Amino acid sequence: MEEIRHQETNAHFVTLTFSNESIIELSNNIEIEGYERDNEIARIAVRRFLERWRKKYKKSVRHWLVTELGGNGTENIHLHGIIWTNKPEDINKIWGYGFAGLGEYVNEKTINYITKYVTKTDLKHPVTIEWKVRLMGRIIVT
Repeated sequence: MEEIRHQETNAHFVTLTFSNESIIELSNNIEIEGYERDNEIARIAVRRFLERWRKKYKKSVRHWLVTELGGNGTENIHLHGIIWTNKPEDINKIWGYGFAGLGEYVNEKTINYITKYVTKTDLKHPVTIEWKVRLMGRIIVT
């Protein structure tokens, strides 16, 4: 993230959502419940997104994504993060699980917005720090 502060990059702020239909399709054959189920849905979706990206471009795309449960309405899991690419218009086409919103730029403010989900205390969906750390990987679960 330090490189974004000091140089021009091809980083794009993203919000990746899931339609209700995609959540149902992705949760087939998942036998766990609660936050672990939501994390598994996000993990599968990101893995498939990256597979489709690699198939199209013959290489992966650098990414940093953090999950969040929605606070209103559906409370569906979604992701905030940064994807480094010269083809931002293809993120939405290749994502395919719901809306893919692209921010205009990435700067310290957007980085802070994303990282707050790592330490955010979600009073409606409380989890322990140990749970967050145990499930962290390329996708950071909150």
